[in-house]
Amino acid sequence: MIAFRPSIDPGDVVRVAYAISRPVGTAVVRNRIRRRLRSILVEIERSSTGMPTGDYLVRVRPEASDATYDELRQCLTDAVDTLSSPS
Repeated sequence: MIAFRPSIDPGDVVRVAYAISRPVGTAVVRNRIRRRLRSILVEIERSSTGMPTGDYLVRVRPEASDATYDELRQCLTDAVDTLSSPS
């Protein structure tokens, strides 16, 4: 799940926070997921479409502990695309 609060100031930046609770796994697992998500968001930000400026909260569920890098990337990319598309 991703919560997004758009920025009103056009000069603002993208800020991301991660909520990864203990049921997701041990500290090693949670840190691995956090590193993967951070890397994926850098890829998305550097892509041609980028990300809308604002504040993001990425909430990780326990199922993510078994997800591959590609699965996490697909899920996060879909979520950012949904937030980027005009409603």
